[in-house]
Amino acid sequence: MTTRIRIAPHVRMAGASCLLVLGAATASYASTAVEAQDIPVLRPAQADYAKICVPPTRLAIPTAVDWSRWTPDSKGASPAEALAFARETLSARATDDDNDIARRVLESLVKSVPAERAAALYELAAADLAGTNTATEQTVKRLRRALALGYRRAAMLLGPIYENGLAGQAVDLAQAELFYKLAVQARLEGGALKLAALATQKRRPEEARQWIALAQQMMGARLGAGDCSQLSAMATLYLDGKLLPRSPTIAAEWLEAARVAGDARASRLLGELLLSGDGVPQDIARGLALLEAAADGGDLASIVALGRWYRGDYGATPDPQRARALFERAAAAVPPDTTALMELARAYRDGLGGAPDAAAAERTFARAADLGSVAAIRELAGLAFNSDPPQVERALGLLRKAAAARDLAAAAMLGRWLLSHSFTPDALAEGVDWLGKAAAQGHVGSAKALARHHAARLDMAAAARYWQMAADMEDPEALVELAALRFRGAVPATGDGPERLMQRALAASETQPWGFVAVGRALRSGWLGQPDAAAGFAMFRRAADRDDPSGLRETGEALAVGDGTERDAAEGWRLLEKASNMGDAGARIALARGLAAGWFGDPDPEGARERLEAAATAGVPGAFGELGSLYSRGAFGDVDPAAAVEWWRKAAMAGDAEAMRELANAHAIGFGADIDPRESVAWLERAAGRGDPDAMRRLAYAYHAGVGVEPDKAKAEHWTTMARFSAPLPTVEEPVAQ
Repeated sequence: MTTRIRIAPHVRMAGASCLLVLGAATASYASTAVEAQDIPVLRPAQADYAKICVPPTRLAIPTAVDWSRWTPDSKGASPAEALAFARETLSARATDDDNDIARRVLESLVKSVPAERAAALYELAAADLAGTNTATEQTVKRLRRALALGYRRAAMLLGPIYENGLAGQAVDLAQAELFYKLAVQARLEGGALKLAALATQKRRPEEARQWIALAQQMMGARLGAGDCSQLSAMATLYLDGKLLPRSPTIAAEWLEAARVAGDARASRLLGELLLSGDGVPQDIARGLALLEAAADGGDLASIVALGRWYRGDYGATPDPQRARALFERAAAAVPPDTTALMELARAYRDGLGGAPDAAAAERTFARAADLGSVAAIRELAGLAFNSDPPQVERALGLLRKAAAARDLAAAAMLGRWLLSHSFTPDALAEGVDWLGKAAAQGHVGSAKALARHHAARLDMAAAARYWQMAADMEDPEALVELAALRFRGAVPATGDGPERLMQRALAASETQPWGFVAVGRALRSGWLGQPDAAAGFAMFRRAADRDDPSGLRETGEALAVGDGTERDAAEGWRLLEKASNMGDAGARIALARGLAAGWFGDPDPEGARERLEAAATAGVPGAFGELGSLYSRGAFGDVDPAAAVEWWRKAAMAGDAEAMRELANAHAIGFGADIDPRESVAWLERAAGRGDPDAMRRLAYAYHAGVGVEPDKAKAEHWTTMARFSAPLPTVEEPVAQ
């Protein structure tokens, strides 16, 4: 049954003018709704928010108190001041010793101060959830007790616990929905937004629309009462595009109002929009001025954003030394900022502004991990995988730790590694299990990985089910894959047909520009008819025009070689350089490949080797395979089969499907390796399982002729069919937001 929620057409501030203006037009609710719904577009009214805003009251915390000895009977600080100290210490992610002191203070309040008991229980639970894999059943008990004592903010933490299966609880969406409704009763707009997200996942667009409108109403009421944090909160709704149609233009209006009200975060976000020209006219001078002013005021995120600008993000001319100095400045703050530490660690790893320093990168990632960053744990796992020799067990242990903390990206990374690097039943089952957990929580990349896995094992029904799961999340690539499967008759024609699926893929690509690349590849390769390189190039250009790195890469490569368009080597180089500076690993490889092949002038194999070795040092898997190919062709002198196989093996261990296929070839003909037909087929199986069409064709022949395996006509026919409309996995995954 659809929930009906009464909502006012607009929100007014008591005794003052309306602070939310209903837009002249309405926006289409695209998300994952079955049908588009109209949602009012709200803009900030023209008002002096600096005068309207009421600064939040902050209790002064005594500085002369030895908090390690504090008890409720101490005379130096009241229980309310003790609560404020503990809250501020834990939110600042201070040292472990300071955090332990703060927790002891909270435990004393729970035990002996009834007036602060509920708030102290809440803060203890919040600290558990902020850590890495530290939430337990005790966390849930604390929150339930706080809620029973009337502290209704606890509902906003209990909801995600049951929604995501945290703290030892099973996933229970009904319980999560109940807690979010309790939060709504407490006038917490976050509860309404969470309910909107759940309704969207369940494809109930009308209910989602009403919850969003109610959230906006509540946000407007708080704004009318002088809470100007709602200005940037409203901007976020229009900026992230998760619940409302993404509109950087409207977001910029809200951010400008928040900036006037003194919100440093809003200044940073507005500055980044102006630098990138995302939905607003690009204004580099003003964007930098906003970031520099916020950075001078001590806003660490703005310092990091400036570092990204000088690193070459947003298409800027790189200044690596200045970028590194800014990351070091932000990382040196006390308490340390995890985002700054992560960027500095990547600078050490990639050699930004200096020589690559794997040891410094590992130390800095470890600092971020100690502060609770599961992304840092993932990065440490990547370093372990790419070390020489690879520390596989350590890497897997780190990923299991992050995945157990419900980090979906870690679960996906772990699952994909297990599927592509092992054929033991236990390892495969574990990989499928981790990917299944991530997919069930909405991780679209995991659903797509499972689709490919099941297709590679002849289970097309399961493959179609996971492609459908990803398509239901309006993932452009999944929509294209499903369209191709239905066009070829590989799965039953239920639901939308190929034409409608492609229309949805194009619509989804408007907010996920990398989707145009998926559409372009399908058109260029002829997945849904005759190959059309020109139509594919047009799609790549649409992605590039939106500054999507994969679109820039595909467009640059096409221009460099004249694929589907007139050849323009200079423009191809420019676009590839831009994508590379934005962190696109595939563009780094394409530049090196182009230098070796003479795309941009005379062949320059040494320039290619220099770029590839730097990329390999930074752990870019594609660099290993490309080096192997160059050694196999004698690009650096004589053909060197042993060196080629060594690089291919490193690439294959990092999950590179093309390198797996090359290893299969090496074992088939004895090129730098022993002739071993069974080992050859094993590598072909791995490469085909990751979507490599050439490996699929080779595997089809192996099963047809019985080379390295027993003849199997059914498997031969399957791989022949799969090869017709399969493509390799993208070099760089779509953003997860995924």
